[in-house]
Amino acid sequence: MNEQPDLRHVLHQRHHELATSMRHADEFDEAVALRTVTGKRRGRAIVRSTTTVACVAVLAAGAFVLLGQEPAPIAPAVPVTTPSESPTPTPSATPSATPSPDPIVNEARNPDMSDEEALYRAEHPATGEVWLDEPVEVEPPVDLPWNDEGITWYLVGSRGDIEIYSVEQAVFIGWTLLELAPDGTLSGVSSPRPSDPMPEWPDGVPDAQPYLDGVEESDVYYDSLALPSRWTSPEGLELTLGWGGAPVNLYWGLTNTQVGTAGNASIIRLDNNMLGTQVPEGVSSTTLGYAILDPNGQAFSLASADPLGTETSDVTLTDGTVLGSEDRFHELSDGSCAATPEWTTYVQGTADGWWTEIGSTSRGAVYAPTADNTLARAVYDEWLSRHEGALEYYQEEGGDLPFGPFGEVEPTFQDYLDLPAILAAPAPTADGWFVEIDRDLSIVAGC
Repeated sequence: MNEQPDLRHVLHQRHHELATSMRHADEFDEAVALRTVTGKRRGRAIVRSTTTVACVAVLAAGAFVLLGQEPAPIAPAVPVTTPSESPTPTPSATPSATPSPDPIVNEARNPDMSDEEALYRAEHPATGEVWLDEPVEVEPPVDLPWNDEGITWYLVGSRGDIEIYSVEQAVFIGWTLLELAPDGTLSGVSSPRPSDPMPEWPDGVPDAQPYLDGVEESDVYYDSLALPSRWTSPEGLELTLGWGGAPVNLYWGLTNTQVGTAGNASIIRLDNNMLGTQVPEGVSSTTLGYAILDPNGQAFSLASADPLGTETSDVTLTDGTVLGSEDRFHELSDGSCAATPEWTTYVQGTADGWWTEIGSTSRGAVYAPTADNTLARAVYDEWLSRHEGALEYYQEEGGDLPFGPFGEVEPTFQDYLDLPAILAAPAPTADGWFVEIDRDLSIVAGC
């Protein structure tokens, strides 16, 4: 069998033939063509075979393929020109690295806690507490002089080998958290949130909780009770969370519904429909308040939202008259006459044309009822009926003026509206109105 020719020589001869055949092409540079083809060959393996001749295909365009190699790029049969010098690109400014936020370290109380930190602490508590799914009513675990019929103990959780109790004091309408150590030591936890400032009580016991005589306060707090600073209700009330808020018993006959969450706590809406008079058909008047329900079962009223701004600023009428509003206007059903929570009257179903803008407070525009407002008329009629005979009594016995801000003169409905006796503002995020009344014209008995 004849020996196959050396593949190097075959390829070497082919690239010369290819270059020579194109010698007469326009602007052809033979030297460049030879360098191009030679360059394609540089570094290739030498293939020898004593059997079947290796398949080598030299394409008319000048490319070639060696057995076992990928096709090399086709060398262009075009003039090769020296590229002009490209302008040096202007280097773009390297953005400075964004500094990483300071890590959240939950190792101490922080009254200036951000919402981010509060939510982090609530999700990653470092204080060791574990809450039961539900508070469990128990007999008093220790014998104390203030254990009486007005005290109810609930086991609510633990912190290591320490038991955590919630104590309800009915007379003082209060909740207290207590920790019981294995050695029987009982201590109070009156500032349980990590955002609470630690109170300083020289005598060790707060005056507001006299039934805790003999119980020393501790500096214990629970990360799982951390709360963001604010929460917005479905009606648009901006409510303040966190430290403070009077205790609330959710089971005292009020309708309560969970409407949101904050950290590990639930937001509870409490409401009733007691206005003190019959409301017109198609209109609803709801006295509502909000409370925070902690995972330990304790509930606290959320601070008043002051939806009209009358608690924190004067009312300036469109004619420039300023109504000093300090303690003057209260929500329509005057729930401030009762216990917590802090109430707001929310009215729905009023018709177009029932309200007219009369001025503003620091929070924005305020409105008064028009003569077509049948809800205002019902409240006026109820108030007037309760003052029947008041003038005669006053004339005979003296005492308070029979018609409050109207003195001895029984006001007409228009007088009542022009005072103004009632103010309102539209709810920011719902189809309703927040309504307040001059406290001297309240229709709630005893207020």
